[in-house]
Amino acid sequence: MGDPVASRLTALSPEKRALLAKALAKKKKAPDPHRPAPPEPRSSPESPTRLTYAQQRLWFLDQLEPGAATYNMPIAVELRGPEDPHALQNT
Repeated sequence: MGDPVASRLTALSPEKRALLAKALAKKKKAPDPHRPAPPEPRSSPESPTRLTYAQQRLWFLDQLEPGAATYNMPIAVELRGPEDPHALQNT
């Protein structure tokens, strides 16, 4: 059993093949908005790589408390009593 896509491609006229090739080339050049941009190349292997904002935060937290993983610990807080939005804003 042959490949149905290949058989359809071979059945195309030369004009339609050229149009398909043009459309596929155009689609390759257009960036996908749902895909992250590729990392920027470094000017040399010795040059430092730029960190993302999330990586910068983790580096900063590690400088404050080396080896600690407090950034990764979930904390639950139970509030009791009547709601007071002003008290929450002042903290």
